[in-house]
Amino acid sequence: MLSDESRPVITATLPVVADRTGEIAQRFYRHLFSAHPELLDGVFSRGNQAHGHQ
Repeated sequence: MLSDESRPVITATLPVVADRTGEIAQRFYRHLFSAHPELLDGVFSRGNQAHGHQ
């Protein structure tokens, strides 16, 4: 559940985050796979990653 303290922060930042979901996802996966390359072997589809679908 969202706390009363967190609600204004989420409300204020949600539009900015929503406009940048593609960029955020690309950075997230780039960092994830850099830190844990073993996840590319059987956990995530390499084809979907290569085409940006996952």
